[in-house]
Amino acid sequence: MAITCAFDLETRQYDITNAFANATRKQPIACACAEGFERPGKILWVLKALYGLKTSPLDWFKELTYTLDDLGLHPVPDTNCLFMNDWLILIFFVDDIMAIYSSRDELKMNEFESKLIAKYELRQLGAAEHFLGIRIVRDRANRKL
Repeated sequence: MAITCAFDLETRQYDITNAFANATRKQPIACACAEGFERPGKILWVLKALYGLKTSPLDWFKELTYTLDDLGLHPVPDTNCLFMNDWLILIFFVDDIMAIYSSRDELKMNEFESKLIAKYELRQLGAAEHFLGIRIVRDRANRKL
């Protein structure tokens, strides 16, 4: 956020809906049918990462990382959950995403956002005012946070 203030950058925030369910499991898990849906001799195969499974956070991380790479972002070495290219910095924690960019790159950001929306169901939260439980208050005129 210090970089955002120092260079008077723009922010956009997103929340991915049911993030884990967007990731495909490497190895499906067999499970019994849910109560009320039992079928004698039948089982279900869990093909998607679900909340509560130990590997789901990693499955989702890999899925999102692949998508961000496909959209032209690259991971910052030795820093998890921080991706960038020559005009965009993107920070995420599980399903919460913050994009930081210059106002001169507004059209590029709109295009990036459209591609992200096409890939995942997400909520657009506008300019960052809260991120990971931290309230963000900006005094843009004085470049203070």
